[in-house]
Amino acid sequence: MTTKAKEKKVENFVELLQNAKIAFVAEYHGLTVEQVSQLRRDLRENDSEMKIIKNTLAKHALNKVGYTDFADQLVGPLAFFLGYETAVEAPKVVFDFAKENNNLKIKSGYYSGKPADFSLLKELADLPPLDQLRIRFTHMLSSPTKQFFTTVQAPLKQFVFTLDALKKKLEESESEN
Repeated sequence: MTTKAKEKKVENFVELLQNAKIAFVAEYHGLTVEQVSQLRRDLRENDSEMKIIKNTLAKHALNKVGYTDFADQLVGPLAFFLGYETAVEAPKVVFDFAKENNNLKIKSGYYSGKPADFSLLKELADLPPLDQLRIRFTHMLSSPTKQFFTTVQAPLKQFVFTLDALKKKLEESESEN
């Protein structure tokens, strides 16, 4: 590969890293072509991707982006995982895939410009889907309001029930007379 081609690969990878919300690596040695293809499809469906690039080229790109701690960890055959839309989808897909495939060993990465170890990546993967989080948040916001209105309405309802009972009692006493 010529120097220009290598520079082009590094520049392309730098651009991908800058656009990604999360970037992390995993050892993939031992996966079949079919397994890698399935993983790539699953990632694409979730606005993420898997990139395989030589470690020396990746180190140059990582250093350009400022991920120097990350660059020092690149040893052996590694795949880069990049999440573009959210920082949750790529780890979720990769951790689900790793449960069924012991040959994929997730290492570490970068999230929001800071190093992300295995445990942080696992926490991100375990987060519920965004829609579910929105529903929970909305429920948390509306719950105190509902409780307030229930509390305010209780005396009014009691008053109305008392008036209704009084009316019925008066009607019964008039019908007896």
